[in-house]
Amino acid sequence: MAGPDPAALQSCSAWSFVEPGLAQQCTERLRQDLASGSWDERHGHLRQQPYLNGSLVMIRAV
Repeated sequence: MAGPDPAALQSCSAWSFVEPGLAQQCTERLRQDLASGSWDERHGHLRQQPYLNGSLVMIRAV
């Protein structure tokens, strides 16, 4: 399976501190967890929250 999209990684500076092989491992595990539904079992409730306080802020105009 292909690794993470380099352009997507460049959009978040934190990835510059992660070795490319580790980035690929992490994104592959996430891909598998999303496909199997295990991510939703553990974290799906976060999709229902109106916002999430975290280290990354995304603003979307609608």
